[in-house]
Amino acid sequence: MNNKKMKIMQVVTSISDDFAGPSYSVPALCSALQDNGCDVTLYTLGDLPKKSFNFTIKTFPRGKFPTPKLAYLLGLSPKMLQEMKKDVDSFDIIHSHMLWKAPNYYSGFVAKDKNKPYLISPRGTVSSWALNFSKWKKKIVLALGQKKALDAVTCFHATSEEERKEIVAFGYPKTPCTVIPNGIDIPEMQYPKLSDKKRLVFLSRIHEKKGVDILIKSWKQVEKLFPEWELSIVGPNEHEYAKKMQKLVIELDCQRITFEGEIYGEDKIKFLQQSYLFVLPTHSENFGMVVAEALVNEVPVICSKGAPWEGLETHDAGWWIDIGEEALIKALKTAMDLDSEELLQKGKNGRKWMINDFSWDKIAKQLIDVYQWLLNKKEKPVTVYEGTV
Repeated sequence: MNNKKMKIMQVVTSISDDFAGPSYSVPALCSALQDNGCDVTLYTLGDLPKKSFNFTIKTFPRGKFPTPKLAYLLGLSPKMLQEMKKDVDSFDIIHSHMLWKAPNYYSGFVAKDKNKPYLISPRGTVSSWALNFSKWKKKIVLALGQKKALDAVTCFHATSEEERKEIVAFGYPKTPCTVIPNGIDIPEMQYPKLSDKKRLVFLSRIHEKKGVDILIKSWKQVEKLFPEWELSIVGPNEHEYAKKMQKLVIELDCQRITFEGEIYGEDKIKFLQQSYLFVLPTHSENFGMVVAEALVNEVPVICSKGAPWEGLETHDAGWWIDIGEEALIKALKTAMDLDSEELLQKGKNGRKWMINDFSWDKIAKQLIDVYQWLLNKKEKPVTVYEGTV
């Protein structure tokens, strides 16, 4: 079987939330696989973003049983399952992304029924933090079918070595696992840094997992030391937790913090390229696409060890720190005390790193090697681990 004839069913619950990493990374992976000669169809729920795609997308409505609210929460879609069962014979590989929603176990049902090679990319959903979040829902989904789907996995896909270890700890030490990172688009550098101020930026979902409270409290401790700096928090800010963080800023009487709301596309690229420093004090990430986005736009990064970005230190592109206020305050003082040229050089180091190691073309080729190995068409790739080593 050659790449041109390899038909791949990709599955993810949704790609409608632009501030969720998989909404970017899964379609980008599908596109890169298609560009490399595969025939890709993505199965997903709900509305699609207003973009054009070079691969086939099949989207399905959520069901209404047992209640519309519960069906939405669990991602239940009988029409999706029905279509998967009808289509499965035409595919060589089934690759599902994320866990804990119905599409993530529908894919396992059809793969096991037809004995198709089956991959799951958990994308952060088996970290200790994630497993402790909404435990009751996960127990329901395991009983509904997620456990059966997990047991059918032919090979897991982790986006970092840390995530591979999480998969082992989750209870699958003997299942093969390939470690291949996410890729990143490479934009042109066309927007100069702001000359009248220095901007520290947080850009992600404003969610308790992301450590926004840690950031705000830490900023309070450094803001008077660096009056030329401002902090911009970018992300959806209309929901309850975001409003709680806005209230925290007022309670602490923080200065020079703005909540920018959602920024997309070229506006996001411009915003990043005009910033001097990026921060993500997260509790848990399997990869952290926003870190890669900052680096490829020449912004050095402060990131907690809740995300697998130790390369920030080895590539001299930022700081990889312990989770918590003490470590973040120390890193902020160190980074914000550097002159502009030192920060710009760290940004250039980060962009060079992203171009060398994280192009989508390279990522797609590595994953195709794994697919071909599972189809007994190629020797085991070096990215694949078997056992707990």
